[in-house]
Amino acid sequence: MSIRDTTAPDPQVGAVRPGIEISEYDPAWPRLAARAITELENALPGVFVSIEHIGTAGTTAG
Repeated sequence: MSIRDTTAPDPQVGAVRPGIEISEYDPAWPRLAARAITELENALPGVFVSIEHIGTAGTTAG
């Protein structure tokens, strides 16, 4: 399961529209995280000591 902040500007009210999206686990997330980490390391070499993807392999609802 994922909880994602979907806060975004709302041009109709001229303010920020808060939001949260909850999603089922997606097995592509580790691969997407690895790609994002590589892009950050390539864009900003030497800036990061370490970048890690923190997440879960899945959860169970009780």
